[in-house]
Amino acid sequence: MVGDPTSVCVNLVPRDFVIDAISHLSSLDESLGEVYQLADPNPLTVDQLIDLVGKTTGRRVLRVPALRSVAKASLDYVPGLQALMQIPSAAIDYFAHPTYYATDNANRDLDTAGITVPRLEAYMPRLVEFVRENPDIGSQAMI
Repeated sequence: MVGDPTSVCVNLVPRDFVIDAISHLSSLDESLGEVYQLADPNPLTVDQLIDLVGKTTGRRVLRVPALRSVAKASLDYVPGLQALMQIPSAAIDYFAHPTYYATDNANRDLDTAGITVPRLEAYMPRLVEFVRENPDIGSQAMI
């Protein structure tokens, strides 16, 4: 755990939402000049995400507080740790940097088409199922 996991949010959205949103928004003439943040308007905090992953996987998650620099260096230099954790060190920053997205424009123009961001809780079981069915797929897509 780096930073304050109760205050930093993790913004995750499924690619199907992004594809549907881009397809719809790019078809709108009035969207010219608008800025759209394709993000969850109510993202989970890091702490809530960890709880959800633990609950969905049926595992107890041990939280170990660490300085960001120590966490990143550990992943880079402790043999086997990155393979165990399945996360590249560069991703640590994402879980410690407070980021907020203004989704008002996207919500307004997507709601009219019935396109909404699904709650992570709704599709987390499918993500876990996919990972369990495909153990050879690592975190390479995150690098």
